[in-house]
Amino acid sequence: MANPRAPVMTAMAAQANAEEAACAFLALQVRQARGWLATERAMLMQRGRITWSYNFGFPAASLNNSGLRRRYERCIAAALSLIDEPAAITLAATRAALAAMANCETGLLERAQAALVPEIAAAVSGFANSTMLDDGLYAIVDVGGGTVDCCTFNLFKGRDGAARCPIFAAEVAMLGAEVWQGCADDPPLANYFRWDLDRRQRTVIWGTKRNRDPQSERWVQGLPVFFVGGGTRSAVHQASTGSLDAWLRRHSQDGGGVRLMRLPSPENLDHVLCGAAEVHRLAVAVGLSLPAVDMPEVTLPDEIKDVERRRRRDDDGRFVGKEQT
Repeated sequence: MANPRAPVMTAMAAQANAEEAACAFLALQVRQARGWLATERAMLMQRGRITWSYNFGFPAASLNNSGLRRRYERCIAAALSLIDEPAAITLAATRAALAAMANCETGLLERAQAALVPEIAAAVSGFANSTMLDDGLYAIVDVGGGTVDCCTFNLFKGRDGAARCPIFAAEVAMLGAEVWQGCADDPPLANYFRWDLDRRQRTVIWGTKRNRDPQSERWVQGLPVFFVGGGTRSAVHQASTGSLDAWLRRHSQDGGGVRLMRLPSPENLDHVLCGAAEVHRLAVAVGLSLPAVDMPEVTLPDEIKDVERRRRRDDDGRFVGKEQT
């Protein structure tokens, strides 16, 4: 989506670009979900009038990029316009839906009750509304098949009892578990992968310590880091995130290091096909299924200013020097 017009796949004689592929994929996913409810939960669906709302999860770093955000909004709005059409979701239909989005996507999303949600807000929703919440600074490393999403954030309850989640720093990159499998047998590429994986996590944490929340007690007590996602079984990712504690202790005089944590299992979740140890993989999906009022209120990094750094005193003239002769 950094280059939405770039061709990414061939459909018969025509080529679909990144924007068209993303739009068609989203429309198919929403149709699949609604179709599953209609067939598997038919009695529930017949109880009364249905009001649909949609939460689409994205990495915080992507939503912090205004250009990418607008492209996502355009794709989602066009996808939602396709789901009620009886015809198949073809490349021609997708192109027509996107062409119809003449700067009207914002209004369409509002009418459809559709929202773009930082995945971190979805992932920590259950934790934020539990008795386990300890107000303060946190970090999360979400390892997927294609990407690794890491960010730091403050999580606390406001005076009104609602959870707040200002996100201090965020990075997302194509460093997921399946990407690693594609370069693990190439030593130079594998070494670069490990270096970049380490660098991005450390940049987010160190930038937060230096410029965003340097006075947090977490730097002394230990920074809680949630390690989640479908790719957390990957040994290279475990090693990278596991090295954060020694790295932070080595470079910080505060000495608190890092405390790796797992998000608690969502309440009332029937996970027959998923073992208890794997439930953390569903944290984002479960959070996205909640009403928006049950998710923490997010502030994106660009909306937060760096702390003012102490100015060094001007010591000119404060030293005793040799007398001029």
